[in-house]
Amino acid sequence: MTTEPVTHGEFDTGTEWVLWRPGADPVRLRSRALREAVLVRPVPFVLIGLAVITFNPGPVPLGWPWLAAEAVIVGLGGCWAWWDYRCWGHDLRSGRHLASRTDRGNGDLFYRAHDFADLPEHCRTNAELLVTAISEIHREPGTAWLDPDHREHLHRAAWDALGVLIRSAALREPAQFHQQPVAGVGDADAVLSGLGQLDRDVAAVTATVAEAADAVRALNLALCQDTSHRLVGVPVLASVRMTTSAVRDQAAAAVDMIGAAGVPPMIGTMPSQSNGMGNQASR
Repeated sequence: MTTEPVTHGEFDTGTEWVLWRPGADPVRLRSRALREAVLVRPVPFVLIGLAVITFNPGPVPLGWPWLAAEAVIVGLGGCWAWWDYRCWGHDLRSGRHLASRTDRGNGDLFYRAHDFADLPEHCRTNAELLVTAISEIHREPGTAWLDPDHREHLHRAAWDALGVLIRSAALREPAQFHQQPVAGVGDADAVLSGLGQLDRDVAAVTATVAEAADAVRALNLALCQDTSHRLVGVPVLASVRMTTSAVRDQAAAAVDMIGAAGVPPMIGTMPSQSNGMGNQASR
């Protein structure tokens, strides 16, 4: 499962970015994931295990091995279901989960990079910029300083812009060719004009969301630099150095006394200056 708006999903064609639907109910998604994980994988294992028990041809003493075999089969089914549940939202290959079988560009749960592969280059660029910006806006540690409603609004704006691009795909290819009869040229020109305005609107939304991402990026950089400075200038470092110096001098004095007397010094017989250094360190 995933709660991030942008993740990388594993598809049959490879790894692609995935923008998840804003406002998707996490409870519904988890229920869907659990339902698919339980119903799709473990059921055959359970049925096989029950069949093994039901049609056990052996005598009673062989019942325990059959029960153990059935328990192993059911356990394997449970492990498989747990793994499917953990991978839900990341492993989106068509053979893994029902949720990945939604129509291309349907936007039931997510949009993926491949949904925009047939669009013009500037549309693909805007789609990638939108997804990158949303990912940046939801990146720690800056999210703690931002209004969640603002981040949600930008997420929805990006989602709507991607939906507009997807829906425009059906109009773009016929409008690129002027092989229609003379009576239809005006309609084709109108479609081209509308698509041009649509692309400009999407580009404006992309630029605006990217500005917000730049601001969040600057905030994250400032927070990281502030944390770095705080770590470099730890206030206790000076006192630790003084204490270390005192311990080093005290140990050296003890070594000298051992060399002179041949026996370790008794507690309390160390030179007074070492105590003074220790007191200085404690201050």
